[in-house]
Amino acid sequence: MSLPGEAETYVSSVFIEANFDAVWERISDPSTFPEMYPAWTADVQQIDDATYRGTGPEGDEFIIRPKLNREFGVADFDVEADGHVERSRSRLFDVTDDACQLVHVAVRWEGVDDEHWGRHKRGTDADLERMKRLVESESSN
Repeated sequence: MSLPGEAETYVSSVFIEANFDAVWERISDPSTFPEMYPAWTADVQQIDDATYRGTGPEGDEFIIRPKLNREFGVADFDVEADGHVERSRSRLFDVTDDACQLVHVAVRWEGVDDEHWGRHKRGTDADLERMKRLVESESSN
């Protein structure tokens, strides 16, 4: 339930048995998103050093602009579509030498109905679990 004037948020989190560097390398590079986050991205092409063009699984197109701060584990991305910008917010926390916690905060954007918001939340959880499995399998090799 949201109070008047407050955005509805959804927090997803995964514990990843891999070191900070391995996880950071994956989550900070939009070109890896189609493999890790298929509920969100089907294709990503780099336009320049700070801009990527993404295509969603249903053919929707958007621009991705990373807003990264490795020192503080900030992996945010401004996602622009149809003149509207949403920010994808993630934080990576170093727990031990070989484990991290990734927390993602989604904010429900204006005009999103309950069905779409529910699909978005389930897709986000599934994508984070997929990313976790991929990074952990790469780190164990």
